[in-house]
Amino acid sequence: MAYANTYPQNVRKVILLNTATTNSQERQQQSLSFFDANASVARKKQFERDIAFLAQDLKKEPERRFVHMCIRMGAHSFYDYSFNATAMWEGVYTNIEGIDYLWGRAFAEQDLLQLTRSFPKPVFVGLGRYDFLVAPVSLWEAIEDTSQVKKVIFEQSGHNPMFEEPELFDEQLISWINEG
Repeated sequence: MAYANTYPQNVRKVILLNTATTNSQERQQQSLSFFDANASVARKKQFERDIAFLAQDLKKEPERRFVHMCIRMGAHSFYDYSFNATAMWEGVYTNIEGIDYLWGRAFAEQDLLQLTRSFPKPVFVGLGRYDFLVAPVSLWEAIEDTSQVKKVIFEQSGHNPMFEEPELFDEQLISWINEG
């Protein structure tokens, strides 16, 4: 969004996927509270089992803390909360300084609701109903489908609708890209 606002001549459309309206501390707390209030008992138990290994993971490979956190947060990330994402992260390099800046500062300072409302180009917002990382999807209620914004909630997805509902995801995204 920042690039698109700075260089609108270089941008035709913007796609926002699996993102929170902001990454502020307040919004992060909303996500945790939403998980506590709405996740099934089985999902919560899976999370407790998985997160118990995080300290061990970090001790063994502290430079891969982002990866380990993503893997251990699977019950917050996937519709199928028992899915083990370890294979998805094999061989993936993560720039911890960049990640810390983005998630700790840049995303916390962004207000995507405000940016989306005032953005002069079409925007696609794709969200997973079971994405407890950036939950709840109701945080995006202020943004309604208009000619400028298409909001799609993938009902059988968490943080990864392109993986969890690939056919529907492709259908929705390609249809939107080909509009106008």
